Amino acid sequence: MNKKNIGIYIGLIIAGFILGWLIFGGTSENTNSDDHNHTESENETEIWTCSMHPQIKLPEPGDCPICGMDLIPLDQNANSNPLVLEMTDDAVKLMNIETTIVGEGNNSEDGIRLSGKVISNETTTASIVSHIPGRIEKLYVAFTGEQIRKGQIIAKIYSPNLITAQKELIESAKIKDVNPSLFNATVNKLKYWKITDKQIDDILKSKKVKESFGIYAEHSGIVSNKRVSVGDHLMEGGVLFDIQNLDKLWVEFDAYESDLQSIKKGDEITFTTPSIPNKKYTAKVTFIDPVINPQTRSASVRV
Repeated sequence: MNKKNIGIYIGLIIAGFILGWLIFGGTSENTNSDDHNHTESENETEIWTCSMHPQIKLPEPGDCPICGMDLIPLDQNANSNPLVLEMTDDAVKLMNIETTIVGEGNNSEDGIRLSGKVISNETTTASIVSHIPGRIEKLYVAFTGEQIRKGQIIAKIYSPNLITAQKELIESAKIKDVNPSLFNATVNKLKYWKITDKQIDDILKSKKVKESFGIYAEHSGIVSNKRVSVGDHLMEGGVLFDIQNLDKLWVEFDAYESDLQSIKKGDEITFTTPSIPNKKYTAKVTFIDPVINPQTRSASVRV
């Protein structure tokens, strides 16, 4: 091979290298440039979310598909933890959210500060029932919240069974000397229906059958629930009113889990109420709820 052919081959090789660099090298640079520009474009793309529903994330502005509020740009520095709920200042104001520290700062040198409420005493709750089957003819207690005194007449009832029993009493009284057991049986029958001795004596003296009988309160208190109206028919034992005696009340305080170790039955609690702010009350702890409320991490302490 002569020197002329060698020079041609070398020239072709050099030309191939140059051509390859122009094709592949330039393309790689352009590709890298395009990738870099594409990445920058993706980084510049804003994500839009709802201040009330942060789970909404859209690539462009608009309305929230849940509540219809205007979407806002997503803060790239926001907490990505799905268990953490973060809201914008506008959302907090809109929801009127207030925060407070619970379970801390309640202890002081004077004791533990608790909040609570006055409630009715369950042991003084009672129901006024009719011991006579029949129809309500008249009510002397008209509304919920009315005060009832023990022995007060609260209703009048018409009872066919009671009319029959009165007739038996009047007839048995005529043969009382001959058959005293029958007379005593009719008297006891009326007493089982809570007919008083005075009412029985009135029947025997008048020898007339009464069409209606009064129902009397066996307990004192405030009517908490009115169960009947005039014209209602009651079976024996039917409830007319639920009453609540408010002479003795309960106060239930919410004690945080960390405070329960300092509270025991028999401890005295001094408290005030907003309705009478200048008066202090003192009572002893009679019950501590053994179950902790899982939401508030507190238990009820009753005095």
